[in-house]
Amino acid sequence: MSNRAQLGWPHALRGISSISGPVLLAHMLPVNRALEIEYCIEFLSAERCLELGLANRVVPHAELLDAANEAAEKIKKNSSASLRHIKEATIRGLELPIDERLRVAQELNRRCLQTEDAREGLRAFVEKPSPSWTGS
Repeated sequence: MSNRAQLGWPHALRGISSISGPVLLAHMLPVNRALEIEYCIEFLSAERCLELGLANRVVPHAELLDAANEAAEKIKKNSSASLRHIKEATIRGLELPIDERLRVAQELNRRCLQTEDAREGLRAFVEKPSPSWTGS
């Protein structure tokens, strides 16, 4: 997030409701904090967003594109098949009790281990070359 950025939900000032506040913000913060931000039209600085966990990093505005590209390069080194399974397990498990979360994650891990990328990743680990991902 750019150090110049701010997040806010000024909807109530306009006489309208919000979708992202009730749907996303209330799941990322304690509900009392989310409602305070939405009710009081509190705009959050980039640093405050970082403190609340709404931003992963804050960088000087001039470095924003470089920081985004750096993160993208790190992600691109990974298997897209693996990333898909990790994302699905994470998102599906958000509202589940721990035993169901484990079941979902184990099932998705089992599926991921059957992909070409899993075979390629394990081969590359043993033989030491860089893996060549196919996404399948």
